[in-house]
Amino acid sequence: MILLLSLLLCAPVLACELPDDPAQRCATRAIRGDFGELKAWQRDGYQHILDNNITVQGTAKVTSYSYHWESRRMAGGEWTASGSHVHTAGCAANPGIPFGTLIWTPHGLRYVTDRGGWVKLGYVRGVGYVTSKREVANLDYYTLKPLPTLRNAPYAIVKPVGDRSVWMMGKQEWRRLLKAAGGDKKKAEVR
Repeated sequence: MILLLSLLLCAPVLACELPDDPAQRCATRAIRGDFGELKAWQRDGYQHILDNNITVQGTAKVTSYSYHWESRRMAGGEWTASGSHVHTAGCAANPGIPFGTLIWTPHGLRYVTDRGGWVKLGYVRGVGYVTSKREVANLDYYTLKPLPTLRNAPYAIVKPVGDRSVWMMGKQEWRRLLKAAGGDKKKAEVR
């Protein structure tokens, strides 16, 4: 009886153990609701991490950008290199990571929708070294407010080609979303 009672008392603790891998740990917490309600594409991405045992594949430099808080010259404007309008489910990545790839870092999930002059690996002429030798990816998250830069951050490729209906926001869809948001660009860009 005492053994049964102690097992029942310990069961919740055992059920709450988190994986050692940072991507798996984040996905577990996201699915169980630790970060609040997820959007459908986020829930799908985190579930994909768990169902397919996706783990961290290396380290990345992770920065953030937005024409809302940076100059348009720095941020690049409202349209991305993939042809999508900027949105909070998107990021710029070094050219080795194809458009539409779903990635994870400690800043969360993002679809690759953009490139950038400094979003490269190694040395950039006129700029210098933009990543360390350990960093195998350079990711720049589109955000409404700046995020702290992460160096040597764990990252994972979750899906090599993600759901185009989430990551691609064409001109017609942009106009529809902007109208639905009453002309508020920030509201229309939240994915």
